[in-house]
Amino acid sequence: MELSTNDMLDTRAVAALAGVAPDTIKGYHKLARGGHLCMPVADLYIGRTPVWSRSTIEEWLISRGQVALVERWQEVPVG
Repeated sequence: MELSTNDMLDTRAVAALAGVAPDTIKGYHKLARGGHLCMPVADLYIGRTPVWSRSTIEEWLISRGQVALVERWQEVPVG
């Protein structure tokens, strides 16, 4: 998977886009690494920092019924 800098979202960016606190995403990420399906596992790591593609997060939010949220920020560049 090839990602540009604008496509990569860290924990803080995912939290901002999802409308939750960064600690919530950190908790979800920890559970996902343990096999829980509360959120997708990170697409890659930069050092120890988990990073997701914007499309991965969009698909996850849509699967959680947050379509309106995704539509609201699809046009907003990240980064």
